[in-house]
Amino acid sequence: MKEMKIRAFYKPLKLMLRPDQIESINFDTKVLGVYMEMDGRGYHRLRMSDFEIMWYAGLSDCNGKEIYERHEVKFRKYRNENTGVVCFEKGCFIVKWESVVGAYGEKATHSEYLKNCENIEIIGDLLEGEKI
Repeated sequence: MKEMKIRAFYKPLKLMLRPDQIESINFDTKVLGVYMEMDGRGYHRLRMSDFEIMWYAGLSDCNGKEIYERHEVKFRKYRNENTGVVCFEKGCFIVKWESVVGAYGEKATHSEYLKNCENIEIIGDLLEGEKI
């Protein structure tokens, strides 16, 4: 069984927390126990509503980086290179992307199971707003 890991984006400070910084999640009290420097302390219990939580997909990209929800990735599928975003929907990790189709430039949204994509490379992170 794959390891269950999460990362969490702390919205008030726009700070991404790594899995090793998340000590606990209490779904009853809706609180995360996290390690981060703030107010002169290293450990905090903070409201879950202040976080965006993203699950680890159980896969790494071609450079060995762990893939999480909301990563922007480049990948190959059916000999085409695409750029999309990793999402968790209906119990599965998928990549969603758009392409132009038809003579009038209509856009179509596509999705594919992440595990079916080849040569996956993380190129950015939607929440941190950065390109890698």
